Amino acid sequence: MDEDLARHVASIAVTGAEYLKAADYALAKNCEPAELAAFRAAFAGVDAKIRNDILAPIYAAHPNVKTTIETGLATFGAVL
Repeated sequence: MDEDLARHVASIAVTGAEYLKAADYALAKNCEPAELAAFRAAFAGVDAKIRNDILAPIYAAHPNVKTTIETGLATFGAVL
């Protein structure tokens, strides 16, 4: 895939992972411990798949995409 598409896919993947983190906060406030643990285990699996199966190959093929994504997160707290 070309770098523009790689950046787009990486942005979607990182944004999805960030939404899971936000959901965890709400769940922690409103779920029983066992239910929260189940959600956290599922989220961890999804996060690992995003990082290992989507982001790692994109970042390996397009290092500039990784830099752009990480800079946006560090500077603005979001993917730009």
